[in-house]
Parts: sequence; C-alpha cells; structure tokens
Amino acid sequence: MLMCTYNEWVSHKNRDRLTAFLGSLAAHLKDILHDIDLLEESFVKTP
Repeated sequence: MLMCTYNEWVSHKNRDRLTAFLGSLAAHLKDILHDIDLLEESFVKTP
C-alpha cells in the first residue's frame, strides 16, 4: 500500500519535472527558431 502510494508520488513528481523541462525546452527552441529567422532575414537583406 505504502510503496504503491510512494511510486505514484514519485511518478507524479517526475512527470511534473519532465513537463517543466519540456516546457523550457520548447521555449528555447522557439527562441532559437526566431533567431534563425532573424539571421535569414539579415542574410537576405545584404546584397
């Protein structure tokens, strides 16, 4: 009984951590893609 509850608690904790990690990763990817777009625009502007 106790182990089952402990395992559930650990999995919830890890899932929250994973969700937070994926969220920050997605934010970083969005920033990187935005930077790449800006780089491409600057390359296109230069003759």
